[in-house]
This record gives sequence, C-alpha cells and structure tokens, in this order.
Amino acid sequence: MITTLCKGAAITVVTLYAVRKLVSYRWGVFTRHVDCSRLIVVITGATSGIGKATAEQLHLRGATVVLACRDVLKAKLLAEELRQRNEDTRVMSFTLDLSDFDSVDAFCRQCKKHLPRIDVLILNAGVAFCPYAETKQGLELQMGVNYFGHARLTLGLLNLLGKSSAPRVVQLSSSLYKLSKVPDRIQAITGEAHIHDVCQTEANYDSKAAYYDSKLAGMLFTKEIGRRFPSLICASVSPGIVATNLGRHRWSLYKWISLPALAVFSLLAVRTPFQGCQTVLFAALDDRVTKPYGYYRDCREEEVSKLQMNLLLCEKLFLATQEIFNHCDNAEQ
Repeated sequence: MITTLCKGAAITVVTLYAVRKLVSYRWGVFTRHVDCSRLIVVITGATSGIGKATAEQLHLRGATVVLACRDVLKAKLLAEELRQRNEDTRVMSFTLDLSDFDSVDAFCRQCKKHLPRIDVLILNAGVAFCPYAETKQGLELQMGVNYFGHARLTLGLLNLLGKSSAPRVVQLSSSLYKLSKVPDRIQAITGEAHIHDVCQTEANYDSKAAYYDSKLAGMLFTKEIGRRFPSLICASVSPGIVATNLGRHRWSLYKWISLPALAVFSLLAVRTPFQGCQTVLFAALDDRVTKPYGYYRDCREEEVSKLQMNLLLCEKLFLATQEIFNHCDNAEQ
C-alpha cells in the first residue's frame, strides 16, 4: 500500500514538473547581450519581487541603477548588496512614496540634482486587491499609487528622459486590464475632471475592479505619452502571475480554493520574480522594441483591445489626469 502511494506520488511530482517546464518554456527569457554600461535606469518598487529581480539583472549587465523606494533602509541594503556583486557599476537610492505627490515631486528634484539624464524609467511599484484606503491627496490607494503616482512621476522626469538619445518608459501592467470599466467613467466625464470621476469611493469600492482600472489607466497614459513625445519608446508589460508580496491580498479573496489545488496552480502557473522580469528586460533593452507604444507579454508583442485603448480615451484620461493634479496642488496651497 505504502509502496503504491509512493509510486503514485513520484509519478505525480514528475508529471507536474514536466508540465511546468513545458509551460515555462513559453514564457520567454531575455538572453540577448546588451551593453548597459552607459544606461541610467530608474526603477520604482525595486526592493522586492519583480523590481528587485529587474534591478539585479540590469546591474549585472553594467547599468547605473537608481532604486526608487519607500523603504529607505531596504533600499540602502539592496544598494550595498548590488555593489558587492559588481563594484564597477553605480547604484543609487532615493526615497519615493507614490501615495504622496509631495514625495513624488521631491524624488523628481533629487533626480534632476544628481542625474545627467534617464535612459529607462521602469514603473514597477504597485499595490493590489487591498482594503479601501486613500493616498495623502485623497485618491483611492490602488489608483493613486499604481496610476496617478506613476503618471506624476513620469511627467516630472520628462526633461531628464529627453536628454537621453533613446529614452524608454516601461509600465508594468497586467492582462487583467481587459476587465476594467474605467473607459466608461472616462467617457462619462463632462467638463473639468475631479478625483471621483476616475477613482472609486469607499461606498462603492471593489478591490478587484480598482486594480483592473489602475492597470488599464496606466496603459492609456503610457500610450498617450508615447504619442505626445515621439522621441520616447513606451511599453506596457504583462509579467504574468508572479510570486511576490503584491499578491498577499489576492489569495485572501480565494479562500474557497483548497490548499492542494492552490499548490498545484502555483506550481504550474506562478512565475518566480526572475521569470517575471524577463519581459521587463525585453521592453527596456531589446532593439526590436521601436514603436512609440507597444504591449508585451512573454518577450513578444501582443495586440491590445482596440475598444479599451483608443486614442480618444488616451487623450481624455491624460487631460483629466492633469486637471486632477491641479486640483490636488491647489487644495494644498
């Protein structure tokens, strides 16, 4: 009996391992040799998960890496760790809290003071599926951090990006953007835009919908930036399902799934941070990425929903975002 069970378990493990190898083969690995010794790369949320893996890979390739992180101590520890791995390259860390526009503005000033230019801006940081909370300026947290914080950061760093000979902006998105209803809210805006035209309120809050909306909004904004500034190469990236702290609230939404089933799903479908950062590296470095805007998954370009990514939506959200920034700035004066 025990022997039979052991054989069955062994067969199951071998089968699952073989299936994972087959599945992961399709995810893509960025293997091209790119000389990064002259690149200055800014990465938000670089102390853990995909951001940390991206920082490690770029640093190994010789890039100057700027860690843009809320946790100062973690950023300093990571910077020291990277220096020990490769003493010939530079790594810097500046404080950035995307839930506070004052912190975003201060970070941009730090970059202008210490950096001659920015070659690649990677918008990696984010929150997901969390309970309702607000940013310092009163925006729903997921939309405030994932979208508005990164949008303000990008606008604040455009001058430094403009000093690069081939600047790129890489926004981490998700294939879940397809479930977003934010286009309906954007189209419904008449007149001057206000916070709750784009963000959910506490009364109608849905954590999953807020995450979907923040990812599509980021894509719309990134596409519009690419249109307005032709020298930029802009990309949105879906890294797949990755084992990071970002998913800590997600799994609480699926308590009905048995632990064995969850374990099998994780084994077959969940990527490591190293695997998750491969398409980020592709979008940031590959010379085949040349369009003003593209959406990438598994180290190749994918088509996006034309209904959700039309130019009128991109422009309307961009203008609404600027109006909301103005409202927030005026409210603090």
